Amino acid sequence: MCVALLYTQKSAPEGSSNIDALVGRHGFVIVAITPMRPGSVKIGGQLWMAVSAHQEDIPANTVIEIVYVRGAHLAVKPVAQ
Repeated sequence: MCVALLYTQKSAPEGSSNIDALVGRHGFVIVAITPMRPGSVKIGGQLWMAVSAHQEDIPANTVIEIVYVRGAHLAVKPVAQ
């Protein structure tokens, strides 16, 4: 008698996100970002830790764009208004 086991991979639930899909999106700074200290940003209703992509100070309430992802941090730059 031969028993075969079927392995299936559970797909991600609908609406789950891939962090890399955030690149290019805009949000705003909640906690100021400095070259030496990460801050936090709000993107689509979610809070994320963020660093400055260009080693500059980014004050709270600044509109930002996500440039790249570094680990669990978003690297952001101010959006020219």
